Amino acid sequence: MSMQTCDSAEQGGEAPLTGVEEPLTIHVRDDWGDGRRQDIQVLLANVASHITRHLRDSLSPVIEVWRRSSGSPMIAYRQPGHSTYTVLLSTTGTYWAQYSFQFAHEFCHLLSDYERLAVGGSNAWFHESLCELASLFTLRSMAVTWETEPPYPNWTAYAPALSDYVDGRLATVSAALPDADFVSWLRSHELEGRKNPYLREGNLIVALRMLPVFERHPQGWNALRRLPASNARIDLYLAQWKEQVDSCDRRFVGQIQEVLGTRVPKRTD
Repeated sequence: MSMQTCDSAEQGGEAPLTGVEEPLTIHVRDDWGDGRRQDIQVLLANVASHITRHLRDSLSPVIEVWRRSSGSPMIAYRQPGHSTYTVLLSTTGTYWAQYSFQFAHEFCHLLSDYERLAVGGSNAWFHESLCELASLFTLRSMAVTWETEPPYPNWTAYAPALSDYVDGRLATVSAALPDADFVSWLRSHELEGRKNPYLREGNLIVALRMLPVFERHPQGWNALRRLPASNARIDLYLAQWKEQVDSCDRRFVGQIQEVLGTRVPKRTD
């Protein structure tokens, strides 16, 4: 297949949407109440497409989606020799926005190679923040595309509900947003996050900080495929990330460093 290279993206600025010729294979299992499995499958493929359309290299995993009757959504770790991913969603019926928000988060973990990143477990809080961002990014994108190109023609009316769902999530953290010194707040959140990566409110604040960078430069989703499996503190971690990404993604990571207020530690040798 013909995909844009890093060099061509670097020469021509932001690349046009290329899409991925090899589609994801999604199998929806289980009972979802009023939600038809076929509709859920179409929906989740549409969710993933709002990220995969920005990728330079193909991504064609096989994903099985099951309903989780209790607990939070998750993507399972695979057993040795198993290639299929298992995603568990904790929703039911026809709550398309909730399906989309949950699946975008778990798909982000897949994109970033979560099994490899488990080695750098101390930075799971940052990975969780990126995946919170994926949900925000995807639903905001879907709210626009569904106005003219929904998965089914009669789903056009759901476009405002996608935007409303995101707004509702953001309203839950509005009172907790740092007033001024974000850098000091981030240091404190990192200390707590390295012990408990599932501090959703704080992770969402970090996601909000990065969201405008991703929306201006959606090609940045390519950089998630090069996240380091490192336990380094966030300043150094982002510097390591910047070194590992393709050359045309380094400016993007640099902008993430800027909005998070991180600095590369000075060498002492």
